[in-house]
Amino acid sequence: LTDSADVEISSGTAFTITLSATDKAAINQIVNKNGAASTGGTTYNLAAADDWNTNATTGDTADATGNGITASNVAVPAITSATYNASTGALAVTGSGFLKLNGATNDIDASKLTFTGEGGDTYTLTDSADVEITSGTAFTVTLSSTDKAAVNQIVNKNGIASTGGTTYNLAAAENWAAGADAAENVVDATGNGITVSNVAVPVVTSATYNASSGALAVTGSGFLKAGGTANDVDASKFTFTGEGGGSYTLTDTADVEITSGTTFTLALSSTDKAAVNLLLNKAGTASTDATTYNLAAAEDWMAGADAVANVADLAGNVITATVASSSSGTSGNGNSSSTSTIIDGVIASTLKQSNGTIVTTVAPISSDREDDPASLFRAYADIPVKNSNGNTLLTMSLPADTGLKIIGRQSLNLRDATIDVIQYIEELLGSDTPLNNEMINQANKFISTLTVDQRATVQVVTPSVAGNQSPDMPIVITGTALERNEPVLLIIDASNLPSGTIIQLDQVAFASIIGASRIIGGSGENFVAGDHQPQFIVLGPDNDTLSGGGGADTVGSLSGSDQISGDDGDDTIFGGSGNDQLNGGEGNDLLNGGSGFDSAIQAGELTGYQIVTDGNAITLTHSDGTADTFTDVELIHFTNGPGLAIAYSSVEAVAHYLVRTWLQRDLTADEGNAVQNWQGAGSNDILAAFRNLPEAIGLLNKSNDELLAGMETDSTIIQINAVREIVAGESDDEGYLPLGLALNADGGAGYDVLHMPGKRGDNHLEFVNGHLELTQLSTGSMLNLKNAEIIAFDSGETVAIAHNPTEGILARLFHSFFNRDITPAEWRLGQQALEEQMDPEQILEWFEQSANLGDLSDLEYIQTIYSQTLGRSANEAELTLQLSRLDGGQIDRKWLAAEIAQTPEADVYLLGSVMLHQAWI
Repeated sequence: LTDSADVEISSGTAFTITLSATDKAAINQIVNKNGAASTGGTTYNLAAADDWNTNATTGDTADATGNGITASNVAVPAITSATYNASTGALAVTGSGFLKLNGATNDIDASKLTFTGEGGDTYTLTDSADVEITSGTAFTVTLSSTDKAAVNQIVNKNGIASTGGTTYNLAAAENWAAGADAAENVVDATGNGITVSNVAVPVVTSATYNASSGALAVTGSGFLKAGGTANDVDASKFTFTGEGGGSYTLTDTADVEITSGTTFTLALSSTDKAAVNLLLNKAGTASTDATTYNLAAAEDWMAGADAVANVADLAGNVITATVASSSSGTSGNGNSSSTSTIIDGVIASTLKQSNGTIVTTVAPISSDREDDPASLFRAYADIPVKNSNGNTLLTMSLPADTGLKIIGRQSLNLRDATIDVIQYIEELLGSDTPLNNEMINQANKFISTLTVDQRATVQVVTPSVAGNQSPDMPIVITGTALERNEPVLLIIDASNLPSGTIIQLDQVAFASIIGASRIIGGSGENFVAGDHQPQFIVLGPDNDTLSGGGGADTVGSLSGSDQISGDDGDDTIFGGSGNDQLNGGEGNDLLNGGSGFDSAIQAGELTGYQIVTDGNAITLTHSDGTADTFTDVELIHFTNGPGLAIAYSSVEAVAHYLVRTWLQRDLTADEGNAVQNWQGAGSNDILAAFRNLPEAIGLLNKSNDELLAGMETDSTIIQINAVREIVAGESDDEGYLPLGLALNADGGAGYDVLHMPGKRGDNHLEFVNGHLELTQLSTGSMLNLKNAEIIAFDSGETVAIAHNPTEGILARLFHSFFNRDITPAEWRLGQQALEEQMDPEQILEWFEQSANLGDLSDLEYIQTIYSQTLGRSANEAELTLQLSRLDGGQIDRKWLAAEIAQTPEADVYLLGSVMLHQAWI
């Protein structure tokens, strides 16, 4: 004892000493078990040196042995907290009741300690040396190099918690305090926070790249984990520099986990590999033109690092490439040239390889780029794909915050084009898989429609989007008339686009779609095939061939005589107007033929299905439980046996029965359309027309009753007495119409409001032959609308139908001043004001007073009107002109708004909100 106070005896046989804090702390380390002996078996003993009893003044009073001690209330050792220096590996632990064990460096069993860090990941020490306690409340373990390397991956941020928010913890398993009584449970698993310091910033030092396999092995230090799987390293942050000083940033290579604190490996996607191989075109550390290879890691490449730490590592990271001495194919490595060109206000980098492969890369564009007035679209950066003669085959139009990579060869003979298509699809989807084979089959079907001497261009298109938000406008791919003679086969990799991104195809001959996506289109005959992901593919006029592939797809065409298949999955497919052929494929499908005379192909035979009619729809349920529902489909052909005819009126039933029974065939599309559109026809009219067919000349002697005998019992004809014509009177009509079967609705005179579920963007609207053709994009349901004033959607959006240009300007002014659609009530009042020839000055004053734009400066006012009417800002020339006109009194504010609202640009921008048809009443 050192500083415990001396005491008085309490009797001739007893005294009690209360140990000082210092002495107690020291004694408690070696008295580690209740009872008469320690955990190591040493019998406790109290030795008294000479003169311990100060009252004995003569002789030697030493009493060194045989004085057993009985210990009680030995505390269970517990950890309270720890600090960890990630640089030195020193783990300093604080707690209470720490105990010694006989022997050297064995008080604490380091292998019983477990760290918890990023994402809840844990690591138990393996070969760090056991240590002695330094006191009853502290010990320090210096981690071995192995343990330090592992722990440093999950303690990725200074402080008490990881970058992912996991609170650091040190868990101590049973027997961690080796000196404690074996009978005691000393587990201390939670509540032991660790304060971490000196976490290193991750850096890249070098890399190796195998051009054949696409494996990029990166070496560095301080690599850190991020919570989750396959996300420690963000592959899209890496940029390669190589041949010609050209650079390429990875786009769709998968993110990966680190393999240690110093290594990770990226497996480049086929698209990225092809582009990188053009830059890293020679074995070693430099390209054929002596450009040193470099791997730049942009900020946040290491996802587990502290967000406040700058981890960008852009230079000095040499890549050692392994490149075959010779190569061939679409992604081979020969000599290449790199150029950068400004196209429509953006920089397009182009790499040309000796085998003809061209890689064009455009980084996500900014909204303030300078548009080329000669380009295709004002609001887009238009990037052309040209053939070897410099003629444009396709134009890729990019809205703000989108980028693009295009790779492929041009003007190929059909054999080479087929080889390239197969190789690219296999690189994206794997080789010899059912999905891969189906997509290749679709491409071969298209190629088989070409003439032997035609040339074709094959391009892999990989759009990209900055951030996780889908762009406000579609990415547009537009073909040309030249493309029909030299078709472009597109493979569009949309697998990494944010949900909701729209790709619009116009005049595109062929496209394979990889990844869940939303594909829309305008005119042109399109051949489009999807993969196994759920896809929305709805294209426009002309005769399309569309295939959904696997997944739950929505596949449709707005018009034309189309061939549409859903393939695997539970699909919705529709044909729009025209005579279409639908095929649901596997799964439970919804098929809507739309207007026209449509047919469907169904597996098996009719007798294998149960038929149920529900309103205007027919459901066929197979014996295996799958069910397909048909709306507006006139013929269902089975792969075996007789088909099924669906008549939507009695005259259609008569027509079906006559040709099926007596001519042993189905109605042709022309015949079916003629019957459907024959207003006021009856059975006798159909019979008379039938007798005029050249094929029916031998049946002229048969009576009407003989020709129709047995029709009522013919189970292969289902009659639905549908109402397709809805004609309102002169009153004001308002309400919803039933959706499903294609309807012709005429509002007649009066103020008529059609209500529709959902929102405006869920529908396609287009004037066709004097009607407003409305197609519901989720189901294919169609309305042919006439003489209505406004369509009001449940979302609050409207479509005002102007009967003259002045009404159109009035409706657009609600956007100019209020930045919203006109309401049905406002539209009625506005039309009445124009009919009563209210002074335009008075109308414009109402807008000006109601809009509360008076506090804006002239500059702010002009930009507001431009933005809300045209969807863009006024450019410098426009702004200068309009400010001058306002300042000079040539025009006032309200009339400037009216002037802008009547421009063709405003008409186009607000076309979905305001539509003009002057022939309606």
